[in-house]
Amino acid sequence: MKVFRKIFTVCFVFLLAIASTCSYAEDNAWDMVFEQLEKETGYTRDQVVGNQILFEDGEWLFSVTIKDHPDDEDGLLIGEMDADGNLISLTGPEKINLDTQLENDLKSCFNYDDCYLRLAEVREKWTAKLSVLSEEQKATIWPRYLQVVERGIILPPEGALDFATAYETALSQAATAEGWTEDMIHMFRHAISACCLLDESPVWFIYLEQHTWFDPGYESDAAMNKYEKELEKAFAALNQAVPIKIGIVIDALTGKLKEAPMLDYIPEEYHYLDFLIRTDEAVASISGE
Repeated sequence: MKVFRKIFTVCFVFLLAIASTCSYAEDNAWDMVFEQLEKETGYTRDQVVGNQILFEDGEWLFSVTIKDHPDDEDGLLIGEMDADGNLISLTGPEKINLDTQLENDLKSCFNYDDCYLRLAEVREKWTAKLSVLSEEQKATIWPRYLQVVERGIILPPEGALDFATAYETALSQAATAEGWTEDMIHMFRHAISACCLLDESPVWFIYLEQHTWFDPGYESDAAMNKYEKELEKAFAALNQAVPIKIGIVIDALTGKLKEAPMLDYIPEEYHYLDFLIRTDEAVASISGE
């Protein structure tokens, strides 16, 4: 046992030394990358974000993103550098079309607690942007993205529930309407929130999804298997199928449920934006028409 413990300790220390060496080498490589970038492009270290760096065949391969890049560019720089820190090649950034620009802006809103504020800003920005585009230019943008801009997203008006209250109220109302427990509705993650107009009245829209491998705490197969089994068990107890998407609309002032929750199941019928933009099919799903 003592011999085994000694061997284990030696191996562990050796692995730590390797990890420390690799980390040190990468840190030094990044220092050289940022030095070369400033010489080549003028961008300083605090103006870019380092993405990935990899040592392969005697060369460092790296990518960085320019923080404040123009809307019509992806901001991505990809380069190669030799072991001595000499720049071999550098490409980018590339131009991106209107569709990708709007997609990027919208996706930068999702999965944040302040999504409703971010979406209001995007709506204001793109309402102005679209007003000067030709119909041909607008036609290059995916209709669903345009419909988000046209959805009537607003900042919460005076007297509206704050987001934290609206969120918990929406989940509680939806759980009651569907006969779920509070624990069941909280098994889904918040993905999109927006304050918008419905029949000229302000409402809070809350969109939930099942967790995925990309969420903290769910990155492993074991974690996801456990989560999926817990979902199945909870809904089986009520003899219900497990939804994968949930759209909830409550009155922004009173918190009362405006309509039954919109639900989607496997196999999926709706795009994740359908509940927000209220496509005819998504709205019809409420009454099962």
